[in-house]
Amino acid sequence: MKGRQTIDTVYIRLRQAATVGATLLAATAAVAQAPSVSMFGFTLGSPVHLPDCPVALIGTNGRKFYEPLVPQTCVQDAAPLTGYGVPVRRIVFTGPETPLVVKNWTLFALEIDGKLAGLHFITAGIDTQSLVLSQLVDKFGQPTSSTYTKVQNRAGAVYDTVVAEWHTPNHHVVFSGTLSRLDVGEVTIDLPAAHALRKSWRHQDRQFERKM
Repeated sequence: MKGRQTIDTVYIRLRQAATVGATLLAATAAVAQAPSVSMFGFTLGSPVHLPDCPVALIGTNGRKFYEPLVPQTCVQDAAPLTGYGVPVRRIVFTGPETPLVVKNWTLFALEIDGKLAGLHFITAGIDTQSLVLSQLVDKFGQPTSSTYTKVQNRAGAVYDTVVAEWHTPNHHVVFSGTLSRLDVGEVTIDLPAAHALRKSWRHQDRQFERKM
């Protein structure tokens, strides 16, 4: 029985790998055809040209530890990130260049075949929800859909938090005003290829979920 389970697990993982490979090939072709979208000075569908971020030290396993403050906007090496099926690079802003809507000075760059296909960043949650939403509306127009729900902090204060989405043939944008904490929100801005890739990763993450 144990041997059968091992064979089944290997088969599922091989099938997942084949799916990822096929999705990446399709995504590569789609990125080449998609019209450009520019965010924070970076153009989706084009390579990211930035200097490497300064390294403070390199661990015994080769892991790089970066300087917390950078002299110029730069990019870190690709590294694993929860929710991503491939390692991704981090774009780190200087303090003065950090957009007001971006928390922790960082963008996560989803690249396909060396070209930027999607951007992902964390927001300051409720405190900047209105600002983020207004800037996204200025950039992409009114959302395709938006849903407001009530959330409450430990002191009992109640807030309206939004999930807004923009879906067009050229781009897919998702904004969550808050996540598990009221001081954390999230934005993803994707070309169709990156949107499809994220969707495939979410599906694969559920493969081993125990069903009711």
